[in-house]
Amino acid sequence: MNNQDDFFAGSGFMGVVAPSTLYGIHDGGMYISGPSGVVQLAGQGETAMLEALDTAGALVPGSACAMQGVRQLLEDPRTSRTVSYLLCSARSCEDVLEDMATLQRSRILLFGCGGIGSTASMLLAGSGIGHLTLSDGDRIEESNLNRQLFWRRSDVGGFKTDVLQEILQEKFPDINVQTIKRQLDLDDADRLISEGYDAVVVTADEPATLASECKRLADKHRIPVVSGGYLHRMCMTNFYNGSGHQETDSMAGVGTSARSFEWQRLPKGIMPSYGPSNFGLASILASSVIAALASRTLGSSEQHSVVWDANSVPLKFNTLLG
Repeated sequence: MNNQDDFFAGSGFMGVVAPSTLYGIHDGGMYISGPSGVVQLAGQGETAMLEALDTAGALVPGSACAMQGVRQLLEDPRTSRTVSYLLCSARSCEDVLEDMATLQRSRILLFGCGGIGSTASMLLAGSGIGHLTLSDGDRIEESNLNRQLFWRRSDVGGFKTDVLQEILQEKFPDINVQTIKRQLDLDDADRLISEGYDAVVVTADEPATLASECKRLADKHRIPVVSGGYLHRMCMTNFYNGSGHQETDSMAGVGTSARSFEWQRLPKGIMPSYGPSNFGLASILASSVIAALASRTLGSSEQHSVVWDANSVPLKFNTLLG
């Protein structure tokens, strides 16, 4: 067994041990809990340990060079948690290195930096995305403080894009963040995506037609496009992978009836932008983007919609594939 405690080599096995691996003793036997399940050691010694780790999906194979690269990423506070997550599904250390490089060079365009968009941008940046373009024409209001948790009271009156850029770059000095301080239309979306983006996140509610055009944008530019929002207490996210396949009507989800009419808000309408719902929506959107980009490790992603009632506890998710 190698004298370095984060990977093993010997008896025909060579690989990094997934850092999430657990071990335990029960009724005199030793067990390993890995990404593929719980396995009991068949005997004593190095060979039995390596076989159990391999069977439990806890031993990710790779060349000596690739293992060293993964080890360095695990020792880096900036990348350690994302790499540990990827190792739970990885088939090789080489795949992990390639996916981490893909995330670092990816350029993501976000429409809307409110409760959902600001949180999604933070999750994407924290996962290793190297470039974000933030678009939003709104300024921070006092009513934003209880549901958009990155703003401070001193930020009220400032542009959301400017403040979010400052926070992102302070937390992640290696990230490139650009801002667009205005509301964008569909022509803007087409033009910007053509400049070279790897995925698009749509959370803006203006223009109203933007979310309904997400599949067209994905198919035209052959990149993943995700959108999310709420209608009353119902939440929905959509993921389009840019495959060009036609989806069923169910992919339209909650928004179908809303887009069939020219709905307008009440003169003093207050939208139910509920903090926990915003974070839930942002989490699914960010996870969908990461999964689409880190495809060597996480696999290809089907087009889907996820719909749930935020007032139903425990939450009951309805996932529609298309």
